[in-house]
Amino acid sequence: MTEPRVNQRFHIEYDPRLVEEAVLLRIAGDREEKRFRRARDLIYEVENVEEREDRFREFHAEWFLRLRLGAAVREALAERPAVMRQVRRCCVLRAPAAREEGADLHELRDTAPRESVAATALLIRLKPERLLDSSALQGWLRHELTHIDDMLDPRFGYQRFVPPKEASPVSTNLLRERYRVLWDTWIDGRLSRRGWLPEGERTKRLEEFIVIFSALGQDAQQKFDEIFRSEFQTHARLMALALDSRIQSGPASAGGGRPQPCPLCRFPTYQILDGGTALPAEIMLQIQADFPGWQPTHGCCQQCADLYRAMEMSRAAEALLPGI
Repeated sequence: MTEPRVNQRFHIEYDPRLVEEAVLLRIAGDREEKRFRRARDLIYEVENVEEREDRFREFHAEWFLRLRLGAAVREALAERPAVMRQVRRCCVLRAPAAREEGADLHELRDTAPRESVAATALLIRLKPERLLDSSALQGWLRHELTHIDDMLDPRFGYQRFVPPKEASPVSTNLLRERYRVLWDTWIDGRLSRRGWLPEGERTKRLEEFIVIFSALGQDAQQKFDEIFRSEFQTHARLMALALDSRIQSGPASAGGGRPQPCPLCRFPTYQILDGGTALPAEIMLQIQADFPGWQPTHGCCQQCADLYRAMEMSRAAEALLPGI
């Protein structure tokens, strides 16, 4: 489904599955639901399969526009003139799970032979439920589209994440998480100064920051405030902070000494936790599945322990969610 053009060269396309699911969720309990159901049931009488599917797509697209389910997306994009100048089109796709939601850029190769430069498309992946709450969706889109603004800004100098050579899976995950939290913190700071940060988001981001940079101890709040209040950052600067051994290691222990590499992520740390006493049995089993030679007596750093705890919590939470 393609919405009316936002301007002459920019248009928004929606995944038909996303459109259908959003419409069915939105129409439930609506005063027009009976009329909707009657009209929809008539389409089942079309014998030709392809024609019937086309009719369903057209029908759901019509109701999607009538219910103004795409209004928040249009309005959020209208706030980003730099994005609309540099992007050919926006594709809004259905995300099968919340962890897969987000916005990204994708290069497109035009079919015209004379076109040698790849065009850029904006991809927004979200669950159908998001389209039902325009206020919450607006806040989420403002955050995600700030990522896109940064990626398109040559001053930021964005580069796709490439893990360091010989990095272990755990150290790669830790580095990716550090970078993500640093970037998200800077984005939320800018949204806050524009009056666009939803209530309670700063507190949530601070709590996440303290977990990811737990090695900083009491200095984590100060580092968070520094990033949150900064007016300008670059990709290189954020990556350097994520890689900074002082952040990875945290403040020196009271007893002094030299930092030792964590047996899992290999980042230096002043404190190796005893796996046998500091980690639950299920987390030790998960570590051993990822690192067959690891034993609880080898231990790990605080951030690896936090990462595996967070992974275990995510799996437990996902198991409780309906399989939508």
